Amino acid sequence: MNPHAPEEWRNGPPSEKQIRRLRWWGTKMQLQIPAPRTKGEASEIIDQWLNARPDLEDEWREESDRLEQVDWDRREAEEAAEDERRDFEHLCDVVDEWRDIHPCPPVSQEQVRRVLERVGSQPNSEDRGKYMGRFFAELKRQFPSLFTLESEMKYHQEQLENTKANFLEMVRVKAAKRGIEIKDWELVWSVFRQFPHHPNEDSSEMELRFFAAIKHAEDRKSQ
Repeated sequence: MNPHAPEEWRNGPPSEKQIRRLRWWGTKMQLQIPAPRTKGEASEIIDQWLNARPDLEDEWREESDRLEQVDWDRREAEEAAEDERRDFEHLCDVVDEWRDIHPCPPVSQEQVRRVLERVGSQPNSEDRGKYMGRFFAELKRQFPSLFTLESEMKYHQEQLENTKANFLEMVRVKAAKRGIEIKDWELVWSVFRQFPHHPNEDSSEMELRFFAAIKHAEDRKSQ
C-alpha cells in the first residue's frame, strides 16, 4: 500500500481493477475472495498477497493486459453497434421523407433493413437523390404491393390528413389569440376547402374573412 496516497483516495470504494485482481489472485492461491470496503483495504490485501506469492505477479500482468484488451474490444463493439443503430434509424427517417418523391405508404424498419441488405449503405461519393432512387427501385422490386394504385391513394390520403391536422392546429392557435371559441373543427376544414383566396390580400384581412366565414357557417348550421 502506498503510504503517501491521499486519505480521500484510500477511503474511496475499491476500483474495478482492484476487485478483478483480488478475484484472480484469490482463485490462484485458493483463498476466500475478500470484500474490501475501500481502496485502502483492497491495496493492503494486494500487498500482502504479492509478498506471499511474488511469482504470480508476471502471470497477473499478462492476465490483466488480456482482460483490458477484452474490455477494449467489448467497448469498441458496443460503440460500433450503437453507431450502426443510429445510422439505421436515420436512414429510416430519410426514407420516410423521400416518400414525398416516391409516393408509397409508410415503410417498416424490416422492409428498410431488407432493402439495405441488397443496396448497401450510401457511398460518400454518391448523390443522395441517386442513392434513394436505387433504394426505392429495390423497395419496389421486393415489395411491389407498396406501389399499387390503392397504396398511392392511401399515401395521398395520409398527406391530406397531415395537411389537415397542421392547418387546424394553426387555426386553433390564431383563434385562441383572438379569443374565438371553435367547437366544430370539421366545419372549419369544410369552410377552408371552399374559402376564396384573393390575390395580394393582407394576411390579417384574410384571417378576418376566414373567421367570419366560420361564424357564418356555424350560424347557418344552427338554424
